Amino acid sequence: MKTIMDLPDEVLERIFTNLVQISLTSTMWLPIAIYESVKQREVAERIRLIAEMRLVCRKWAEWFYQRHLYDQLSFKCSSRVTAFINELARRPKTLPLPQCRYLKVQELWTWGSVLVTPPGKAEFKNLDALIEQFSETIVALEIQAVNLFTLPISTIERIGRIPNLRFLRLGIHFTKGGGRQTKAGSSFHKDLLINGLPTDSECLVSLLRAAQGVVSLDLTNFRPICAPTSLGEDLGDYRFTSITTLKLDVKTEGDLTLDGIVRLATRLPNLKVLWIGGPGHTGDDLIPLFEVLRERLEELFVTDARVMRYALNLTFPRLRVIRVHEWDREFDQFLRQSMFASVEILALNCYPFHKRNKKAPLSVPFESLPHLRRLELHEASKFPPPRSIEARCEDHGVECVYACHDIFEEDGRPNLDFDAPSALMNQLRI
Repeated sequence: MKTIMDLPDEVLERIFTNLVQISLTSTMWLPIAIYESVKQREVAERIRLIAEMRLVCRKWAEWFYQRHLYDQLSFKCSSRVTAFINELARRPKTLPLPQCRYLKVQELWTWGSVLVTPPGKAEFKNLDALIEQFSETIVALEIQAVNLFTLPISTIERIGRIPNLRFLRLGIHFTKGGGRQTKAGSSFHKDLLINGLPTDSECLVSLLRAAQGVVSLDLTNFRPICAPTSLGEDLGDYRFTSITTLKLDVKTEGDLTLDGIVRLATRLPNLKVLWIGGPGHTGDDLIPLFEVLRERLEELFVTDARVMRYALNLTFPRLRVIRVHEWDREFDQFLRQSMFASVEILALNCYPFHKRNKKAPLSVPFESLPHLRRLELHEASKFPPPRSIEARCEDHGVECVYACHDIFEEDGRPNLDFDAPSALMNQLRI
């Protein structure tokens, strides 16, 4: 009698991938500490499951070790990186090394009030070692620097040599008495940097020019301290033709300034997907960005529908997909505006139907949406939408799809499915 051991490798891989995949329901409205606690439990459960399945037989032990155990790696301490690299070096040369598709390096010490790297921070050499170790398998790379985003030219060149790198997320946070002593968006003297390191705008441009295979750029936590005019000067006439997806955030003070965003957007001729996180009360600031992108934008993700408020009268001839997480009772009027005229797929999270004291009804004006062919209602099992919506969709020949999962992760970022062919789903996941 045949058993699971007799299945083809490609079938086993699909089974194993589904078994160890982390699935989290949306908890955006919960405190971040609770979300992090849930996430850590899920990660621990995944590791426990992999460890148990490796005990089944030698074949499975090697399979899970090579393909799943280190599929997503996150480091923020130099000593941990060193210990990990040393552990891999002790592995017999005859055995395959593990794969890592998503590499995340946090707390990268680049510049601050002390020149010696503080304990618990990562160093440039750690990032270099990890990239060198997993260069052939890395698909997504996240780098979070401390105080100032900068990298040695040699590191930038090493990143540029990663053959399958498609997703790049760059971020920075400030320590007390560190980079915040120089305000974000202010002038910054390059002489303050040591060892000839590039400024943040120089580094961003050099990195994008080196990593020419990147299709998705995430700048949700990128907080440059150089003046936005310096980014324009560093960009010059260069155009980043491979980038099709750009992710931004409007909720954090000190993120890439509007001027910097617009300057960068003008250099992305093939940009098709735009994701904007954060609350939408400053949506009027984004009008210049929408004006730059309106002729080529095909898909739009927003956490808060208010982000679109001041761009509703603009025409987006190629915009086919709009996905919204937070919306309210005014959203019906949004759907009647020029911005939605060419939309074919509208995806909404169902939570607003059940907001305490702020329940949002939805009456889709189908007559104003002549091209609409599918309405997606996400997290429908957790927050059931009114049945009348499905009936109205049927009356107007629109497919109504109920999805159990959320289109966004708990922190408001779109989910990442490494294996999905659509760029619409291939977004960086933390």
